[in-house]
Amino acid sequence: LLSDWKHKAGALASQNEALRKLHNFIPLPPANPISGRVIASSGGVFTKSVLINIGKINGANTGQAVMSGVALIGVVVQTGNNYSRVLLITDLNSQVPVRVQNTSDPGILMGDNSKMARLFFLPENSAISEGDIVVTSGGGGVLPPDLPIGIVRRGSGALFKVEPFENWSDLGYIRILNYKFDGAILTK
Repeated sequence: LLSDWKHKAGALASQNEALRKLHNFIPLPPANPISGRVIASSGGVFTKSVLINIGKINGANTGQAVMSGVALIGVVVQTGNNYSRVLLITDLNSQVPVRVQNTSDPGILMGDNSKMARLFFLPENSAISEGDIVVTSGGGGVLPPDLPIGIVRRGSGALFKVEPFENWSDLGYIRILNYKFDGAILTK
């Protein structure tokens, strides 16, 4: 519980620093949550997804962020009337625009079907280090910015991995963030 507050405080401090540098700030739209439950897991070697009990009739749409109690776990990729499929951030097909909170370096988080995801497309002069926190960047306007994801861990060579804050075996209750940025282009 205390670590949850630490991550939230870090995200807020980073956001406040950026806001102090701006004038005439226009806030992004709110991300209203829709709560539900994980009802099934793919459990497969080749796919990392879960089925949730939130569907179109509850406000679920393709592309929405899905959160556990504290962190981003994935994105809605299919919706039915009563259920939706969520692609987890560790899935091989997952690509999320992110930034490293301590350095503000942008990157792409890509799953590889393991317990961690990989960081790609970091700037050449990045000062990223193990233990840094990774959050969504908000790039593209699809996902809200500053959603906590995980902690940077060093992989082999110059590769960095991200250890998600969420323990995948404990997924139970989740929240879809009903977020709509008017500049985003989504395909249905």
